[in-house]
Amino acid sequence: MAAISNACGDLRERVSVLKLEQTERGYIWQVDHRVWANVQPDSGTNLFSKAGTGAPGVTMVLRLREIQKGAMLLWRGQYVYVIDVQPMGRGHLQLRGAVVTVSQCAANVHKDSTGIQFPAVLTEKYVRHEQLDPYAVNVLTYVLVTPPEIKLTRGGLVTVDGENYEVLLAHVLDTSKVEYEIMRKKDL
Repeated sequence: MAAISNACGDLRERVSVLKLEQTERGYIWQVDHRVWANVQPDSGTNLFSKAGTGAPGVTMVLRLREIQKGAMLLWRGQYVYVIDVQPMGRGHLQLRGAVVTVSQCAANVHKDSTGIQFPAVLTEKYVRHEQLDPYAVNVLTYVLVTPPEIKLTRGGLVTVDGENYEVLLAHVLDTSKVEYEIMRKKDL
């Protein structure tokens, strides 16, 4: 991996800074503006979720601007979830991010069949297998990382990429995101 630099000529990658916008049906990520950055893939994974697993990481340097932890960026067609922002010198920022997949979701579908649409990041928690006579059930538990604007009802249903999940609990202490533990049972 090449050393990360903040020299003007090294800011060669075009990165889109996204913002969450409310629409008639819910929320979507929209491009707010584009910036030049020096982007270096990390060799390990970055933990963007306290309750879920990690994702491949990147480190970026860009000119000083207002970017917060929890922001979403678009780089080479991939979503990057910002997990850390640090000043670097007088005119630059160094960001650490996780390369994630954004899922299309619908909130509280137990109340309204269409629900409020929103984007979120789905990550694995664990898989548990129960042997019940005469059949087996696979209990799939995931963590759904959402912007803080998204409010899900504990015990309610959320649709993630077309599959319904029960919302078990919410981790709400981080002001930049909410992590919902969600579960569904599947017969084997």
